[in-house]
Amino acid sequence: MQPIQQTATLDNATITYQNIAGLEVMVASANPCMFRFLLQFRTAAATTGLGLVFSAPAMSAAGWSASIRSAANGTDAFFESTQSALTTEIVSPGVPAQDTDYLAVVEGFFIPSARGTVRLRARSEVAGSNVRVTNGLGLLWV
Repeated sequence: MQPIQQTATLDNATITYQNIAGLEVMVASANPCMFRFLLQFRTAAATTGLGLVFSAPAMSAAGWSASIRSAANGTDAFFESTQSALTTEIVSPGVPAQDTDYLAVVEGFFIPSARGTVRLRARSEVAGSNVRVTNGLGLLWV
C-alpha cells in the first residue's frame, strides 16, 4: 500500500482540466492498482460543480466512480457516477452554497497496458467560476 498526500492546492477557474498536485502514481504495464481519494473542495458559486478525470497511459481494464456532495453538509445527498475508462470525465452539478467545504470520494481500479503516470485532474463545471481542491488524501494499492 502506498499512501499519497496532496501537498498543494488546485485553484481552477476554467473548464480545462488541471493536475491535482501530489495525486499521481507511476505504473507499470499489467500491474493492477486500486485507489481511493478523499478530496475536500469548494466552489466560488452555488451554481458551480466539480469535474474530475484522470490522465493515464493505455489501459486493458479500468473502472472508477465518484461520490460528490450535492446538498448541505449533514444531509444524505450526493451526486454519484461511474465510468469504465479513467479518461472519461465525471462532472457534478452545482453545490448548494459557495465558499463551503464539501467532500468528494473517488475510487476504482485499473490495469495498465503501458507504462506511464496516472494523475487525478479537476476542473470547474462552469467557465469563469472557480473550483478549489484542498487537503486530498489518496491511497493506492499495487
